[in-house]
Amino acid sequence: MIKFFRKIRQKLLTENKFSKYLLYAIGEIVLVVIGILIALQINNWNELRKANNREHSLYQNILIDLENEDIILNSALNQYKQHSDAYYHIYYETMGKANYDSTSNKLDIYNILRWHNVFDFVVTIKHKNTISEITNNNIIELLNEKANIESNVLQANQNFNDFIDDIIIPFFIRHRIYDSNKAFQSEKYKFSPLLDNNFIRNDRLKSLDASAEFDQILVELKIKTSYAIVTLQGLIKKNREISMALREELKKK
Repeated sequence: MIKFFRKIRQKLLTENKFSKYLLYAIGEIVLVVIGILIALQINNWNELRKANNREHSLYQNILIDLENEDIILNSALNQYKQHSDAYYHIYYETMGKANYDSTSNKLDIYNILRWHNVFDFVVTIKHKNTISEITNNNIIELLNEKANIESNVLQANQNFNDFIDDIIIPFFIRHRIYDSNKAFQSEKYKFSPLLDNNFIRNDRLKSLDASAEFDQILVELKIKTSYAIVTLQGLIKKNREISMALREELKKK
């Protein structure tokens, strides 16, 4: 093709048809420019297609991780509900209004008073560096709302865990709530037996020097668990909104 155009240029020059040569040269330049523009457009289309494919794959991965996160968040929610149920049981027992057999091993709920809640957000951890590739404004807005709710959940969970470390455990030590004999009867180097072996002396919680303060602690625990439950429920709901939006986008592709 290049030899063909060269022959035409040479023929025009040898025949002294300079004006036609000039027009031809301009036309050839235009053709080259058009070719370059077409090549650039094709490259842009290819890059756009690749970006769309990456975004499509990102949506699918986020959907999978939202499902995994849903399991984690519901587990955390159930843990907080178990805490809340335990506080109600303990409160009514310390008030002498228990409606169950407090001697039953199944109702050794006092250990829960000192356990923390620990969980992570799968999507935020795994996709914090790739979320910027999302172009859909609605999904971006939903993810931003998710981040704000996550901040509230983290704060609620941190406040709860800090309260256990800063208030409850020192309270137990100060009022000699731990039954050291039971604690050291569990298998050495093992942690799980401590979860099952009730080494909290609930009789001490009912004593005159501890009960008034403990009632106030239970009130604060009720407040903190209630707020944590509300924020977790909000995050679970927002995650489901994001899942629906992602599925709608995937149907369009």
